[in-house]
Amino acid sequence: LAGIYAIVMRLVDLTAIPIRSFTMLLTQKMMRTPALLASVKRRFGVEALIMTVSTLALGALALILYWFPGILGSNVAEVAPLIMLALLIPGMRNLVEYQAELLFARGQTFIRAVNQALIGAAKVVLLIVAIQQTTSEQAFIISLNYVFAALYLISSVLTYTAMRRPAKAL
Repeated sequence: LAGIYAIVMRLVDLTAIPIRSFTMLLTQKMMRTPALLASVKRRFGVEALIMTVSTLALGALALILYWFPGILGSNVAEVAPLIMLALLIPGMRNLVEYQAELLFARGQTFIRAVNQALIGAAKVVLLIVAIQQTTSEQAFIISLNYVFAALYLISSVLTYTAMRRPAKAL
């Protein structure tokens, strides 16, 4: 399971490249204009965009691996049939990273660090539960979607609670 997890997460990382570039640019813009994402509607729109692009990216990669399973090597070819089961993971993971960037852009780096530590601890606990409850490789990958959904919910509560405080001018 550790090998499958490692391969799936490397593929998730691969699909996150365009999202990371976007969030970096957005963070820089927010540092100059802290009120940029003050609107709940705008924040929801950005999160929906991140989720959609992330899901489509992994979906496209899963389709490529379906047709050409060996394109990324024999180890990835073994896991290729499971990739489609992981569709929600990149979006949820990228949203957690985006929310951390929101706090950084607002000058709330200490709160960001505390949140990341809490999310990291939750991830450890949730992964242990997922591994212990797993009955098959497919069930494990499906459970990872729930793990990352839970991490996103934890991050959302922590981030948007912290964002009720005024942003610091940078």
